[in-house]
Amino acid sequence: MDDNALLERILLLISMAETDEKLEILVSRFLLPVILKLDSQEEGVRKKVLEVLVHLNKRMKSRPLLQLPMNQLVECLVKKNNSSFVKNFVLTYVKMGFPRLGPDTQVNLLPSLIKSLEEIPEKQQNGILAQIVSSFEFVKIDQDNLNNWKEKFQLHVDSDYVKILLEYCRDLLLLPYGFQSLGPTGQTTLPPGFSNWSYNRVAGEVRWSAEELEKAKMAVTRFIISGLFDERKIMIHGTIAMADTRFAVSSIASSYMFRVMSSKEWKDEDLIRSLYSLCLGSVPEQSPVLDVSIGQPQCTEKDLKPEKVRLPICRRVKLKLLPLLRKGAEMVIIMPDILFLIYDCIFGIDTTTNLRSSGLLLLQDLLWYSDDNLDLEAVAPSLLKLTMFMIGNLKYEGDNALKDFYNFKPDNHQRVSALTVLSYLAKKSPGVLADNADCIRMLLSSLEKEPDIDFAQSLRTTISGIAPCFISASETTKRLLKFVFNQYITSSNVQVRRVLVELVRIIFPITDVEGRFLLLICCGDRDETIAKDAVDALFGPLRSYTMDDRSTEKMETDKSDLVPSYGRLLNYIIEQKKFRESSEKGIFIKDRVVGFDKNTFEYILRFVQLSLINEAGLGPFESALENPHRVASSIRPFLLNLIRNESSVLSAHLALLTETVELFPSLNFITSLTILVGAVPEFLAGELVTLIPNLKDLTESNSEDTRLISAELLSIVLKEEKSQNFQNKFLSAALPDLSRKSVEGKQGLLFAIGFLLGRISLKNENINPYSQIVDTIIELIYNEEHSLITSGAIHAIGQLARCKALKKTLKKDAELVQRLSELSCHAKYSIRIHDRAISALGFLSLEDSFVERRLLVNELLKIMREVKDVDLHFSIGESLVCCCFGATYRESLDLWSIKEDDSVKGETESEDFEFILEELIKGAGSQHPSVRQACTISLLAILRKCGNSKTIVNYIDRIQTAFAVCLAEGNDFVQDVSSKGLGLIYDFSPEEKRQELVDDLMSVFISGSRRRIQVSNETKIFEEGTLGPMPTGGQVTTYKELCSLASDLNQPDLVYKFMNLANNTMLWNSKKGAAFGFAFLTPKLGKELEKIYPVLIPKLYRYRFDPTPRVQNAMSAIWSSVVNDDTKTVDTYQKQIFEDISKHLTSNQWRVRESSCYASAELFRGRGFDAVLEKMPEFFRNILKVMDDVKESVRKSAEFAAKSIVKVLIQTTNVDAGKNSAQETAKFMFPVVLEGLQSSVKEVHALCLDTTISMVRSLGHLVAPHLPIIIPALINSVEAAHHQQLNYMSVRLGDQAATQEMFDSARISAARMTTSYETAQHTLQFLDAEKTEIIVISLLSTIKTNNPLPVKGCSAHLISSLAQLRPNELQPVAGKALAVLCKGLSDRNLALRSTYAGTIGQLVRVAKDSSIEKLLNMLQTWYLETNEESIRSACMQTIQAVSRYNPDVLRNHAGTALSLVFLGMHGKSDDPTIKGWEKVWEEIAPGTEGGIRFYLDEIVKISKMALNAASYPLRAQGAKCQGKIAKTMGQKLDEKVCMDLLNGLKTSMGGKVWTGKEEVVTAFADVIECIRFDESVSDGSELMDLILREIKRGNKDYKSCALSACGRIAASLKFKKFSLIIDATEPIIIPPKEEEDEEIDQKELLDLQIVAIEALGKAWPEDRNVQVEFFEKLMKLIEFSMSNVHWKIQLATVKSLQRILETLDLTLFTENTDALLKFPIYYLGHAMQTSLKLDSMKAIETIVQKMNSINLTLDEFKSSSIKKLVEEQSRTESADLRLKCDSLLRLLRG
Repeated sequence: MDDNALLERILLLISMAETDEKLEILVSRFLLPVILKLDSQEEGVRKKVLEVLVHLNKRMKSRPLLQLPMNQLVECLVKKNNSSFVKNFVLTYVKMGFPRLGPDTQVNLLPSLIKSLEEIPEKQQNGILAQIVSSFEFVKIDQDNLNNWKEKFQLHVDSDYVKILLEYCRDLLLLPYGFQSLGPTGQTTLPPGFSNWSYNRVAGEVRWSAEELEKAKMAVTRFIISGLFDERKIMIHGTIAMADTRFAVSSIASSYMFRVMSSKEWKDEDLIRSLYSLCLGSVPEQSPVLDVSIGQPQCTEKDLKPEKVRLPICRRVKLKLLPLLRKGAEMVIIMPDILFLIYDCIFGIDTTTNLRSSGLLLLQDLLWYSDDNLDLEAVAPSLLKLTMFMIGNLKYEGDNALKDFYNFKPDNHQRVSALTVLSYLAKKSPGVLADNADCIRMLLSSLEKEPDIDFAQSLRTTISGIAPCFISASETTKRLLKFVFNQYITSSNVQVRRVLVELVRIIFPITDVEGRFLLLICCGDRDETIAKDAVDALFGPLRSYTMDDRSTEKMETDKSDLVPSYGRLLNYIIEQKKFRESSEKGIFIKDRVVGFDKNTFEYILRFVQLSLINEAGLGPFESALENPHRVASSIRPFLLNLIRNESSVLSAHLALLTETVELFPSLNFITSLTILVGAVPEFLAGELVTLIPNLKDLTESNSEDTRLISAELLSIVLKEEKSQNFQNKFLSAALPDLSRKSVEGKQGLLFAIGFLLGRISLKNENINPYSQIVDTIIELIYNEEHSLITSGAIHAIGQLARCKALKKTLKKDAELVQRLSELSCHAKYSIRIHDRAISALGFLSLEDSFVERRLLVNELLKIMREVKDVDLHFSIGESLVCCCFGATYRESLDLWSIKEDDSVKGETESEDFEFILEELIKGAGSQHPSVRQACTISLLAILRKCGNSKTIVNYIDRIQTAFAVCLAEGNDFVQDVSSKGLGLIYDFSPEEKRQELVDDLMSVFISGSRRRIQVSNETKIFEEGTLGPMPTGGQVTTYKELCSLASDLNQPDLVYKFMNLANNTMLWNSKKGAAFGFAFLTPKLGKELEKIYPVLIPKLYRYRFDPTPRVQNAMSAIWSSVVNDDTKTVDTYQKQIFEDISKHLTSNQWRVRESSCYASAELFRGRGFDAVLEKMPEFFRNILKVMDDVKESVRKSAEFAAKSIVKVLIQTTNVDAGKNSAQETAKFMFPVVLEGLQSSVKEVHALCLDTTISMVRSLGHLVAPHLPIIIPALINSVEAAHHQQLNYMSVRLGDQAATQEMFDSARISAARMTTSYETAQHTLQFLDAEKTEIIVISLLSTIKTNNPLPVKGCSAHLISSLAQLRPNELQPVAGKALAVLCKGLSDRNLALRSTYAGTIGQLVRVAKDSSIEKLLNMLQTWYLETNEESIRSACMQTIQAVSRYNPDVLRNHAGTALSLVFLGMHGKSDDPTIKGWEKVWEEIAPGTEGGIRFYLDEIVKISKMALNAASYPLRAQGAKCQGKIAKTMGQKLDEKVCMDLLNGLKTSMGGKVWTGKEEVVTAFADVIECIRFDESVSDGSELMDLILREIKRGNKDYKSCALSACGRIAASLKFKKFSLIIDATEPIIIPPKEEEDEEIDQKELLDLQIVAIEALGKAWPEDRNVQVEFFEKLMKLIEFSMSNVHWKIQLATVKSLQRILETLDLTLFTENTDALLKFPIYYLGHAMQTSLKLDSMKAIETIVQKMNSINLTLDEFKSSSIKKLVEEQSRTESADLRLKCDSLLRLLRG
């Protein structure tokens, strides 16, 4: 059969299909084969196909439920061999058929439909994509089977269909709500982020309303984040959704994005490029503000068709995308895209403040992450311009077209960001600033005017930070900078002047004259901080230089670059001085204008002097003024050279100093002038003739130092100036002046005479003419006129003796020695007089003919034993040196001209040399510390001056022994002196002696071995003040005093304890002394010392941290001298140092433990502990032990060490530090840190907790292997954050359950807010199935055991978090967890039970169905078998939690769950759990009736179980439940069920009356009302007898309930035996007299009467015979009731009358109408209650209606009376009453 015939037959079959079912079968069979025939070559076949399809289309459009063969159609789409013509037709039917499918079928077909996208032409994809998206809402991903879903959809792979789908979803999420595609002019406009093509694809075929679009976006967002896609590909979608304007959409995306953004790496180039493309659009335009052409962005697509050109996204989405973009770190740097985006954010048309801030942050990233491969030079000027504008310095001046871009004012936050940008720009592209002096000018201008203090501080810091850029600036730029700085140097803004100091210091070299001058001006600033900074900048680099450095290699290398040239500096200062004097900057002082103030002058001259001595070859040392003679003699050759070259510089310097001394005669200025003149007096002294009067006046100054230096300068000028004979004039007037001047003047004159006569003697001139003056001076020593005069005389005698100018008489020599010896020790005089007297004694030995040298030496040794002052000991040492050489000693020469290192001919040893050495060596072993100190100092002085003499060589061994003994002194100074002495001995000794010396020192340093000391009564054991005063008030220092103290305290053993303490102190002294020796020997030993470094360095390193300050300072100084490079040395010997510290960390000496702790803190700083990692756990454990030391200082040191180690530990375990290193460190350190969490020591626990948290955060995903021990430890530590008082308060609240529960819940909530819990929760993202199981088991063990409440609560909450974040991993142990948590529901603590219930609610998500069913059955059993309210409350909370967190699970087990919920809803009215049960019912059940109908069997079953329970309240609850079933279902309730319920209730009604049995009676009536009784089968007597029996039993409440039920049952059964009912109620309504006489509760009786009357009304039968029989009796009861005065009985009676009237056959009682109307009419007129009036009118209305129905009429009087009453009531305020009045009036009027 050919194709035409087949198609004709198919058409015929389709046409003859009479039903939709037949048509659907035919379509399923023939639709696809028919479509495939479109590929036929015969035109007739194709036309026939179209005819068939047209017919089908007409039939199918009118039948929307007709299903198409969608599986076949989709498979056809996927096949590649089908033509596009066929596929187009298939697509049409796919679009038609897909919406007709049910939700489940759509979901099943969805994967195939998505995969077909890549085979569908682009233009045809839109409709299919819309269909796909519409079905997303039906996709419910089961996270437990996520892998199966992934395999099913295949959306996590790289394929075209995934790309197409994600692009469509992205466009849909970008689509604004309610967007109109046509603009106001009729032209098409596009929303941000769209192209014409993308907009038409999303909104072309589908017109979305706002609600529909929101729903679609929600479905798309849920589908995308469900886990089916690769997370990297959906980050943009999630961010766009998070920025959505509808909360419902943004909230879905936010929860997902917040979770993944913190745990993912975003260094993905494809993602970054996609973000750029979105933000910039397809064809971004370069901002006009960007001054340079940078080309087109890389991330935009090339050669796009116009309809596919996208616009940039809106600013709201852009704000959300930029943080995501910045997470890409260095991947963000894609040029020039980033510049396009930055300028768009800052200057874009629709930009905002937040976007500008984000743009600046992006610019920071650009500069921070840029490397050498990125050339910023081209754009750097433009970036600088942008930055300066944002800081607020740049006002736009240029093209008016660009002014709009600069029309905003940056806020302070943006300005601070711009400062950061400027700092980064300076580092990455310093060239852009190097020659831009205007930039600094603008910044300084901005700083000067800035009102905001915080921003000004930031701006100052930035200016200082960019200063290094200008170091390489051109000379022109630096000249401009100097000009700018000169302008601002006098600014009133302190910040400006302060930053200028920094700029000058950094930019200009130290040899730059102008720059140094600016700093000199700042040194005199009125602000102390600025002045100090300037002084530090000028003199700081020079403070490390002394005169001893002038011969070192360093000095030779650096001296030319330390200070500017002397000549240039001085000339520039003179030039500036003249300029300032002639300008407004001049200062008026003493009738003249000067260029600088005193402070500035002082620093200028000080710096000029440093430049002078530096150029002279000494180096710029600052201590020049301390030793004028030494400096002057050293600079003399340089000055002589200047003079020979006829330089004017020296004259200018002298003039400047002279002027300064005249203006500001201070000590420093005079000293500087003295040094200059004293160096070349023969050339310069003559120029100071005019200054002689001033100098004479200065010799009378109040300052003794000023008098002394002025006198010396005066003597130089007087001696060298011979033309006017000033010398003779001065000396001639000397004696008269001594009698006339003041005390200060006399002293100054004596100073001058001594200096002048000494210079005369040095010139070998005759001084005999002045012998009277000399005698007078000597006499002044004996007169004791005034201490100042005595001091001056002693100084003069000393100068005369030094210069050999005294007369030689033997008698006077001895007397003079004795007198000077007395003056040197006399307590009456000052230390200065003592010093001058001792020096004078030494100078006496320089006289050629002095014969009392031995006497002089003995006196000096005597003085040495008596004085204790160190300075005097040095003076004694110098004097003894003079005695060693006698008249040939160099000290007798001119000190102004001879250098210290110049060789002097003729120096010979005196005969007293050996005697002096013997006495000093003997004294070095003295028991008196001061004598040992003096002898050590004297030996050092002699060794320095006479080291190469023959006598010293002979005594060298003994001197070495003396120094070695003194190394064990407790006095640091003595140790230092001894070490220096040993250093000199090392220099003078042969090689074998040197090695022996080093070995001895090493032995002492390591072992602490020391000399034995013979202890006598006077032996000094402790220094004064060490042990405090004795009971008698004296100090305890000697052995004798120590024994006396022990005897006074009656503790003889105290002596041994103190001696042990002293022994330990001496041990440390000997070690420290040995270290001093090493320090001094280090420069001499060189590489030989390195052999003992492995032993020496660890000891010395630890000793540096000794708690005793003097030991610590000494050891630090020694370390500095021994070790050249600290870092390199410690790195080399780190292991040895670590072992030494570890060994001593737990020493029995507290000072050792403390020093070890501090040493360990320093050891690991900056270098880590990789080298000793294996030993670190035990080391850290010991540190933690020491944190609990008995001594507070040791505890603090251990805490400091622990914190330092922790800091290094966190850096080492950082995930960026390297995977292997971090994992290894964590492996070793986590166990010991977690051990510390169990410590009872508060500080240890806190430290270990912080350490654990920090390590977890820094490790990132690498923490996973350690989580099984970390998480339980963190959870157990939450209790530490809670005060123990909280437990006490909770216990005290035990009798207030509600308050206690609220309090404990707050405790658990607070525990969850602790960092411990938050960290534990943070780590859950790194868990796998195996570790999850271990952790959950550990948490469950915590819950089961006796742990604090916060710990248990947090354990349960953490399991809840696991159920949310790691459901798949938790599933294997979910059953165990449920079992433990269910047990926990019986916990005594209400808050814990609530927490466990919430956790169970989360757990059921991953639990098996059997476990859930078991849980629900157990809850049901508990509820039915336990009488405790707390257990029932826990059951409610558990069901409620399941309903809240996993309602689907509860619906799946609704039969078991909802039956329990329904039962729980019907508890006692005061039961607090009822609201919870009702809420669950409302959420889960499909309405009350629907829920009962669906789960009737389960509800009936549980209600029967409750009804048969042993607990009476539960029985009542079951009965109430059954009553609710009957009330809700009514007649719809199955008869079998009704009878089943009825039988159960009948059984329960038997027995005694118990509390709550009323519910059984009520339910009994409710169930009977549901039953349709057949009167022919039963008249209901059995049931009525049962209820009538109950009326006679029980208390009032029970009777009342039984009466009410009786009326309802009688009405339901249409019970004809009314006599039974009326007999039961009559005694209640009309109580017998004997009961009236009894005292009964009237309220109870009233309530019973009301119920009885209502029961009569309900039970009134419809049977006419019964009505006739009991009417009169009934009326009697009604009349009795209505006559009652209580309105409630009246109301009940009227209502009962109303019910009676409704069933009353009035034809039988026509004559009784008046009686029936009597009381209603009466109440209508007299009642006060609205309800009584309303019911009375209803009764009247019923009677009138009944009368009208039987053609009876009211008489006119009664009718008018009723109308009148009704009309009166119609004016009432009650709306209901007014309506009823209108109705009754209409009835009465006919």
